[in-house]
Amino acid sequence: MSEKNTEESMIVRIRESLEESTAQLDPGVRSRLDRMRHEAVTQRRAIRQRRMIWRYAAGALATAAMAGWIFWGPSMRTTQDHTLAAMDDMDLLASDEPLEIYEEIEFYSWLSDLDHEFQNS
Repeated sequence: MSEKNTEESMIVRIRESLEESTAQLDPGVRSRLDRMRHEAVTQRRAIRQRRMIWRYAAGALATAAMAGWIFWGPSMRTTQDHTLAAMDDMDLLASDEPLEIYEEIEFYSWLSDLDHEFQNS
């Protein structure tokens, strides 16, 4: 016999044994047990329902946040980056400095910072 069949037959025997023992109980005790079982099942359903409401709310919030990020996040940053890059290019072309100076812009920036440090000390 397979393990699943053994388990199922054990469950059947346990259920039959419990039903026999409850049949021998006083009707008042059986009634109280039935009410308690019904209350437990009702409470469990209520708890499960509250959890599902929170899960749906969290899912909706996550979906809205993701949609907002997808539609407005990258497009706004990309537009700003392109605008700034275009302005930088225009500034470079419109300046009186030779274009070769921009090849070594980091050096000139460092030199300018160094000059400001010496003037302030």
